[in-house]
Amino acid sequence: MNFGRDAMRREIQVVWLLFVLGTACAGEDLAPLPEPLSLGAALELAARSSHPELAEARARQRRAESRLEQAEADDDWRLDVEARLRLIDPDARALDQSVNDSRLGIALDKRLYDFGYTEAAIDSARHAVEEQRLALFDARRRRLLVTLRAFFDVLLADLAYSRDNEAMSVQFVRLDKKRNAHELGQVSDLALARAEDDYQRARVARAASELKQRLARQRLANALNRPRGLPSELEEPELGIAALPAPDFDPAIERALRHNPRLRALRERVSAATAALAQARRAEGPVLRARLGARAWQRESTSHHPLRAELRLDVPLYTGGRRAAAVAEARAGLDLARARLASYRLSLRERVLDRVLAISRLKVALERQQVLADRRDLELDRSRALYEMEVNTDLGDAMTQISAARLARRREQYELALAWVELKLLMGDELNEQKLRALLAGDGGESAGRSAAAR
Repeated sequence: MNFGRDAMRREIQVVWLLFVLGTACAGEDLAPLPEPLSLGAALELAARSSHPELAEARARQRRAESRLEQAEADDDWRLDVEARLRLIDPDARALDQSVNDSRLGIALDKRLYDFGYTEAAIDSARHAVEEQRLALFDARRRRLLVTLRAFFDVLLADLAYSRDNEAMSVQFVRLDKKRNAHELGQVSDLALARAEDDYQRARVARAASELKQRLARQRLANALNRPRGLPSELEEPELGIAALPAPDFDPAIERALRHNPRLRALRERVSAATAALAQARRAEGPVLRARLGARAWQRESTSHHPLRAELRLDVPLYTGGRRAAAVAEARAGLDLARARLASYRLSLRERVLDRVLAISRLKVALERQQVLADRRDLELDRSRALYEMEVNTDLGDAMTQISAARLARRREQYELALAWVELKLLMGDELNEQKLRALLAGDGGESAGRSAAAR
């Protein structure tokens, strides 16, 4: 019986090749994923994909930009054409007794001054546009983190399947030997039942690992916005990130408080809410307008004026509480924005500390995993030698322990990589797919510079 990784890989490839061929028949317009799928290719696909989360962020930005355009347009000139078709019964004293009183005119209108209302509206809209720009910038970076985590989850699921498959194979061999011995009367019914139970438990664990493989691949496909293009085989990346020195908390949190895009977006939201409150306070206020017009009438009358120019000041005396209600709503929006900013600032400090401590812990854990891996290798050599001498039959257990040690080490490596990437994102560093791959290879990314948003 073959317990090697090559056999497990071939089995995995066959299973997922059949699945991919089945889903391809359903009709997928996108090009198939490369096989094997490398981490670099996955990150490039994630950066180019139109994921629904990115589409939503872009839509929010476009909506904010349209509101800014509307606020700016409210302060611009307005040109109207006035046309009226009317029949009248003229007064007997009128000089012109015609009944056609139609007219055609043109009017140019502009709000000259509204005591800060339009200025506050434009200011609020501009801050909202900047908030959504930062949100879109952060969403793009977050998609890379989601893709990276999904990629690692597939690799871990494959290693877990390999471990559980080897464990089930060991239990099957033991059960087969128990059955043969039971037929010869050398093993009791109870011992055979225990061996059967051990095998079934291993079989259930293997089935669960197989299902996790399917789920992990579906999550990766979703992260790449290819829900029907499940990858069959992934290329294991070379990670050198363990060589990076553990970061210090104080410089990390200082950098995060200055450059974190979500924190900056929340600050823009506070600025927008502050301007919205100023706008509400100036609502229903005095407005100074200028109006130029020219008209032509069908009837002649001494009260008709072909040209006119007027400067008009409207001062509301009573608004029925509308202004007070608008101010109260705007003030509540400002309080909410300030509370969210303060809350995220606290959670950001906690999350940065958590990632810094996690990196330090995982570096130590990886050193321990290396020692454990060396120990498992020695135990495997010892078990193989005893097996060849027919002294001991625990070779299968040793190989299962090797697979378990490999899984544990990879899990620690991937968690360390994710902790570093998330810390970089929290600090507001620019992380496109190229710089992310450089970071995973062991480049601290200090030369990457600030993000475009930070600049």
